[in-house]
Amino acid sequence: MKKCPACAEEIQDEATKCKHCGEVLDKVLNETAASLIEDSSTDYGLKKPLSIWNVGQIKDPKKFGGWGKGKYLWIALWSFSWPIGLIIYFRSKGKPNNSTVKKTQISSLWVFMIIGIILSLLNVIGRLAGS
Repeated sequence: MKKCPACAEEIQDEATKCKHCGEVLDKVLNETAASLIEDSSTDYGLKKPLSIWNVGQIKDPKKFGGWGKGKYLWIALWSFSWPIGLIIYFRSKGKPNNSTVKKTQISSLWVFMIIGIILSLLNVIGRLAGS
């Protein structure tokens, strides 16, 4: 018999998992589990989870597979012209190797395109009202 390092309860010598607390006792399994947890919780340097509203706050998006800040700014500005924004969106969306950051950047283009469409409609309404 041996003691569990996590809860100090007695367990069988051959045990790979504690029946009392669930602690994995195999070092290889512990290392694998730890690496999976690290991979799933990438720290982008943000206070909140990654979303379309804070993707622009990542200090170095290229480090995580996204567009650089300058390129993202130009793409966002071009997306105000919503036909160009649609082209950029659909050309970028279908690539299978896009990172989570780039997918979020691509999704945020919808915000800029909707603003562009609203501005276009207001321009048309203003011209119709003025004539």
